[in-house]
Amino acid sequence: MSVRVPSRRSEARRGRAATSVFETPMTKPDDVLVEEGAEREIKEADAFRARIEALKSEMGDGWLKVFTQSNAAVTRTAAEQRTGVSG
Repeated sequence: MSVRVPSRRSEARRGRAATSVFETPMTKPDDVLVEEGAEREIKEADAFRARIEALKSEMGDGWLKVFTQSNAAVTRTAAEQRTGVSG
């Protein structure tokens, strides 16, 4: 009956395989990140839709004018904050 004694090379190979094969990934897979991004976009779209519906019910036919003016004010404020100019 012969007894096998593992060589240094096979022990080193087993050591490398154990850490690389069984180690849990540190980052999320791409498909999970895409799914989370899609969920966030859906929530943002639902919030936007709710805002539009609220404007329609409150303002009637003039909702689009109010929406346009409010977006222009937000855009202008954001640009002023970026450039440091107020007006």
